[in-house]
Amino acid sequence: MKRRSLLAATGLAVPLLVEGPRSSRAQAFPDRPIRIVVPYAPGGATDTGARALGERLEKILGQPVVVENKAGGGTIIGTDTVAKAKPDGYTLLLATGALAVNAAFDMPLPYDTYKDLTPVVHFFDVPILVAASNEAPFKSMAELVARAKSEPVSYASASGGSMQHLWAELIRMRFGLKLEHVGYKGSSEAVRDVMGGHLPLLVDLVVPTGSR
Repeated sequence: MKRRSLLAATGLAVPLLVEGPRSSRAQAFPDRPIRIVVPYAPGGATDTGARALGERLEKILGQPVVVENKAGGGTIIGTDTVAKAKPDGYTLLLATGALAVNAAFDMPLPYDTYKDLTPVVHFFDVPILVAASNEAPFKSMAELVARAKSEPVSYASASGGSMQHLWAELIRMRFGLKLEHVGYKGSSEAVRDVMGGHLPLLVDLVVPTGSR
C-alpha cells in the first residue's frame, strides 16, 4: 500500500503540501524565504521529504526554504499553524493522509479543512513498511499473523489517525489479529523505541529520497 504526498490541501490517504487561502500576491513572488511546516517530529518520511523538496525549491526559486516541525495532536497543531498563517503563499504544509482522516472523522478542528487550505501539488508516494525489532518473537508476516492471533502484539506508528495506523487497523480487523496501537509524535520516535526493543513491531513509511 502506498501513501501519497502533495504540495496542497485535501485528499484521502494523501500526504499533501498545502497553503492557506490565496490572496493577491506581488508579481515578484517569491521575494523572501518560504516556510514548509511539517506536522510531525524530525526524522520521519514526511520530514525527510519536506527537506528534499526545500533543497530543490531553493535552487528553482532562488530563495531560502525553511522546514519547521510542529508535531502533535495527530497533525492538527501543524495544520492549524498553516491554516491561520497569512495567505500569501509563503507558508506551506506538507500534509499527510491524516489531514483527510481528521476531517472525515468529524472531530472538532480549530480550522476548516476545505476553506482554510488550498491544494498545490502532489509531491510523493511512499510504501508502508512493517518491521520487527531484533528481539521480536516473529521474523516474517506469517509468523506475525500467527502470533497476533493467539496473543496481543503492540505496534508503533507515527501518530494516531495516520495512514500507517489505519492500515494496521484494517489488517487487524481483516485477519482477526490482536494488534495494539502505540502512537508517537513522529516516525523517528517510533523507530527509536522499536529498535531499542521497547516495542516489537513498527508500521511506518519508507523514507523518500526526493520528489518525482
